[in-house]
Amino acid sequence: MSVAEIASGRFEIGRVATRTFEVIRGNFLGFFVLGLIATIPTTVYTIAVTTGALPNSVGAVSDPRAATLFMAGVFGSLIVGAFFGLVLQASLTYGAISYLSSQPVALGRALGIGLRQFFPLLGIAILEGFGLMGGALLLVFPAFMLYVMWAVVVPVRVAENTGIFESFGRSRALTAGYRWPVFGVIFVFFLGAGIAQNVAGAMIAPASAGGLLYVGVALSALINAIIAVASATLIASIYYELRLVKEGVGPAQIAAIFD
Repeated sequence: MSVAEIASGRFEIGRVATRTFEVIRGNFLGFFVLGLIATIPTTVYTIAVTTGALPNSVGAVSDPRAATLFMAGVFGSLIVGAFFGLVLQASLTYGAISYLSSQPVALGRALGIGLRQFFPLLGIAILEGFGLMGGALLLVFPAFMLYVMWAVVVPVRVAENTGIFESFGRSRALTAGYRWPVFGVIFVFFLGAGIAQNVAGAMIAPASAGGLLYVGVALSALINAIIAVASATLIASIYYELRLVKEGVGPAQIAAIFD
């Protein structure tokens, strides 16, 4: 199907899913390594808590030093984890869009783009977090709609180099008219990811309880890496689909944004 035939057409969930699988399959090793790196902060924190190097709750500690360690561990893992996560999102967005546009995927350049985009994406993440919390305080439904409205804000920023506030407006414009199918594909993905995590957790727990702590942690990290890679690639594929169906922008034009 040509770009002209897709333009002004329907948002196809099947097409988005197919592209997502194609991108992951074509770049599995490189993407998976980046995904594993992004899980390092959470993995280290989990090991530290499980082995007793860090207390597992502020209520379980009896002295200020232990309380300080607990807070440092929690906030340290969150901050470092946010850094790794945002760099991963930006890097995989570049990789996915380049691959879909039949361009070579250079992991070094992908990582460089991810690092350069960290501070803008941090600002976007903070604003989005406040917006979603505000929506949740009003009603659950507005929070879901805001999430869908801003679903492609990261690819917009990475691909089009828009300003922070402009990125939100651009995501809102791209998703307009297609928010239900966008919601559908995201909902199905997170439902499947949640089920997979629960099933895997039930299988991993006996290993950890049986003294195979590092085996359980490693398996958990592998699963989290796969989900993180799939999530970032899916969002990039949604952005790619929206550019095609709404604006008729073909692969060559989308790839040119990184030149």
